[in-house]
Amino acid sequence: MQHQPRQEDHIPPAPHERGLTLSRPPPPSVIRRPAIQPAPFEPPSRPASRPRLIEGTLDLQRDALSPPTEQLISTGLAELASMTR
Repeated sequence: MQHQPRQEDHIPPAPHERGLTLSRPPPPSVIRRPAIQPAPFEPPSRPASRPRLIEGTLDLQRDALSPPTEQLISTGLAELASMTR
């Protein structure tokens, strides 16, 4: 005696069983992306009107800084130095 499938038991065949192939996108490892090129480094442009300070040319008598400003500068420089270590 053979089992007869009832109509509600019938499951439609999967696409690959019907002979159809699904066009799926290739996995990410297959997709070739162009390598990201880093932007060329450009140093920040300095305004030509502002002369660059050359070490040792500071006239301490003429350009004396107030003690709080000096303290701020030395603290800032110390922080910078600790970051770049």
